[in-house]
Amino acid sequence: MLCYSICPASASRPAQRGIALVIVLSFLVLLSALIIAFFSSVQTDLVGSKTYASGVTVRQLAETTTNVVIGQISDATKSYLVPGDTGSSRMTWASQPGLIHTYGDDGKPGRSFKLYSSGNMVEDAGIDYLPVKQVDTEVPDNWPTAPALFSDLNSPVLIPDEASGTITAADGKKYTANYPILDPLGQYVPNDQTGIEGFSIQNAKGFGAATWKPDASYNPSVSSDPKKTGNPAPMPVRWLYVLRDGTLTAPDPGGTTTATWTSAPSNPKPSKDNPIVGRVAFWADDETCKLNINTASEGTFWDRSRAVSDNSSSPFGEKQLNDRVPVKGEFQRYPGHPATICLSPVFGGLNTALKVPEGDNLTDAEYNKYYKPYYDIVPRVRDGGTKGGTALSVSNGGGRIDPDQNRLYSSVDELLFAAPDGTTPIPPSVSPLRKPSLYLNRSQLEQAKFFLTAYNRAPEVNAFGRPRISLWQLQQEKDPGNGQDGSPPRPRNSKDELLAFCSTINKNPYYFQRYSIYLRQPTNLRTAHPLQPFKQSPPPSSQSKSLDWTFNQTGKTRNQELYEYLQNLTETNIPGWGNKLTDKYSAKSRDQILTEMVDLIRAGTNGYAIDKNLPPNYEYAPARGLSDAVSGETQIVPLAPPANTPGDGTKGFGRFPP
Repeated sequence: MLCYSICPASASRPAQRGIALVIVLSFLVLLSALIIAFFSSVQTDLVGSKTYASGVTVRQLAETTTNVVIGQISDATKSYLVPGDTGSSRMTWASQPGLIHTYGDDGKPGRSFKLYSSGNMVEDAGIDYLPVKQVDTEVPDNWPTAPALFSDLNSPVLIPDEASGTITAADGKKYTANYPILDPLGQYVPNDQTGIEGFSIQNAKGFGAATWKPDASYNPSVSSDPKKTGNPAPMPVRWLYVLRDGTLTAPDPGGTTTATWTSAPSNPKPSKDNPIVGRVAFWADDETCKLNINTASEGTFWDRSRAVSDNSSSPFGEKQLNDRVPVKGEFQRYPGHPATICLSPVFGGLNTALKVPEGDNLTDAEYNKYYKPYYDIVPRVRDGGTKGGTALSVSNGGGRIDPDQNRLYSSVDELLFAAPDGTTPIPPSVSPLRKPSLYLNRSQLEQAKFFLTAYNRAPEVNAFGRPRISLWQLQQEKDPGNGQDGSPPRPRNSKDELLAFCSTINKNPYYFQRYSIYLRQPTNLRTAHPLQPFKQSPPPSSQSKSLDWTFNQTGKTRNQELYEYLQNLTETNIPGWGNKLTDKYSAKSRDQILTEMVDLIRAGTNGYAIDKNLPPNYEYAPARGLSDAVSGETQIVPLAPPANTPGDGTKGFGRFPP
């Protein structure tokens, strides 16, 4: 029994040892899998972290270029030689794509601020436009051989395009060159009158061919000369290297594939403790130099008739101008309106359907064929009315043109699509199908994009960097009682309020104001009180030589303050010119000129606001054509500032009925 009991025990020991080994190995496999999974996860996280860090670095580099350009613009437009120091010389500025020039009050050019990456971002005072010699130094002709120093921002990308591609590569496939900034295909060809007017590329730096004309075998991505670029519209700018501490530094000139630095303290040198983390190259465009597709259209001439003559042979003769007065809403014929700016110099040479004929002998058929397409393309402008001067104003019933309801373009790319019918409002919940444009294709739009914009806001300042004064005169601030409490009524409609808002800076209005409006019958009915021309007391300010100046109060009015503002500016040297107005005219003559200017605004703009869609209606001057006789019909008495007020002793012109 003892042997029997011992034998089974001694026989089970190898099996138990085997099971233990299997368990240990299983745990080792599981532990190995966990370790491998851990390291794999760590490696994945490391890759993800590096990718995220690279993305952050790229964003930071992009923001660096944006902040550099913002800083350049801020310094260039400070209006003073020393930013923030109003005691230093005044400066004015003029912008262009990639550059801002400044000019001093001595008439001499000041510093030039570059809006593109360069070894020297600010040129010293005295350089008006960068000399050819300096450009040669900054961008040598062999820049394509120096990729460590230069980058071509307009380097094209070849896109497969078997249908309409004009570039045939070595593999026999067809491609189209896509240029990120400027498409050279848009150059104007005088003999063919095709392309964009005024656009040509001459002696492009580093380009191999002296003349260039695209053909099927041309490939802009390569050049037959290895030292030249194959891009006929290159935009080479310098690389700026970014160090770890955020410093921007430019390598020494003369390098090629390797960037080198000297120990000059003005140009930081990369080091082991402060290595290079990236490089940037940039160029900033100036949108204010471009045609705005939301405001421009295709304008036709109109002006007041200045003489009595027939000129029947000319559609824009004196009589024709008098008979073809633009109707309300015919913005494309309003002198000075943005809609009179023409888009045809860009589109006319790209599509024959948009080519406007030269000369002023416009016919109704030509208007419908060449002008109407532009009014179909741009928002808020419609055809009709006098049809560019081809129709009499009365032939349209003297009616108005209601702007279409098309929304403004958010980008130039939207020109590829036809605008929806704007004759009826489109509910916000309805998204009409976008149809291809009838006038432009993608290739034509790519050629035109460099010259177009959907936004081109610009600061409304004068040469002194100070606010401009609006030409739209308004009534005083709104009176809640609208004259019922004994004070003169001072109505403003929605248009007036909008213009007041646009002309107010830091709660200071930069527009001239009127004291009161004209009250209609029976208040000022002449037949009811023939011995008292104006029953209104005091009379409407249009019939007073000083009421708009004094406002029946003591102390300076805002009108007088604005007048003194103009006096101060005319006694200051004009930046970029070097002289002041009082160098030519005496102070008294200068004041007479200012009074005439102010009175032209007072008597020449918005004398009447009669629009059922913009209440309240008002009349500054006594209206013409009332059913009963009125005094001072359409008359505005000349402004004559009284004694001891700015401009005293001078007199304006006023306005009198013809």
